[in-house]
Amino acid sequence: MLKIAIQYLLAYVFIFSSVLASAATAQPSAPVNIRILSSFEAAPYQITLHSIVDYLQSQTSPISITSYTLLDNKSSSNEIIEKINQGDSELIITLGDDATRIARQSFPNKTIVASLITQPEDFKHRNNMIGIQLSYPIDKHFQWIKKILPQAKHIGVLYNPAENKNKIKMAKQSAKKFGFSLHEIKVSHPRELPKALEEVFSSTDVLWTIPDKIALSRRSSKAILLASFRNKIPIIGPSTTWVKAGALYALEWDYINIGIQSAKLALSVLADKNYKPTGLTETNHISYALNMRIAKLMKISISNEVKNNANIIIQ
Repeated sequence: MLKIAIQYLLAYVFIFSSVLASAATAQPSAPVNIRILSSFEAAPYQITLHSIVDYLQSQTSPISITSYTLLDNKSSSNEIIEKINQGDSELIITLGDDATRIARQSFPNKTIVASLITQPEDFKHRNNMIGIQLSYPIDKHFQWIKKILPQAKHIGVLYNPAENKNKIKMAKQSAKKFGFSLHEIKVSHPRELPKALEEVFSSTDVLWTIPDKIALSRRSSKAILLASFRNKIPIIGPSTTWVKAGALYALEWDYINIGIQSAKLALSVLADKNYKPTGLTETNHISYALNMRIAKLMKISISNEVKNNANIIIQ
């Protein structure tokens, strides 16, 4: 019996010693090198960048991250690309359209995780890209109009046909699905704006705005907001800036969430060497800014659910 116990003890000591020897000789795994290229230093880019870095560094595997920001001159961009080329980067993450264009041209054989893309049409049919675009589907806009302004029936929109003809065509089809009639007013030149405003505010319940270089320029914004006040017709703005200036609400972006979503995409690419990029997708979380001062001024009833879930409220 004693002999058997001694044999078990010797076997245990041998196994334990082998484990210790393996642990002592094991080398720590080399960190994964990720390069992040940002188009600008503006707040949305910085928030997204920090969110990506925080999420990636919270992972158990060691990750080495180096970030760069493009400057206005071409020589500095070339220097950044050269620095990235000199390093052994497994993955490139880009923030914004400019950084993504440069990365695609400079690294055609690398998978690029792109984020904060504002012109997704410029990146269609790209087989080395995956990422997040800053645009909500048109259906989503009308879904939120129905949610925030359930009494609205007639929706107006100003647009330049040269820029937004196709988008308006899709919007008309989408509006019908939600029981809206879409009154689209063409604005091909800034001088056409006064007549267009008179027409749109005399025939609609709400003005829905879309990005448009002619109909929604910096110069036209003041006139549009003033016409909204005079006619007591609310505006759905393109951004929080518009909500602060007098629009009723605007769908916005949760940049922290976009950063996390982008980081998760990056990890998916790193985890699968045969990963096939699937192009751009929308953010999986909607945030919005709400102007309750305008709601009270125009006697618009806003549900408690909408008020409680707003990311930004202007009182």
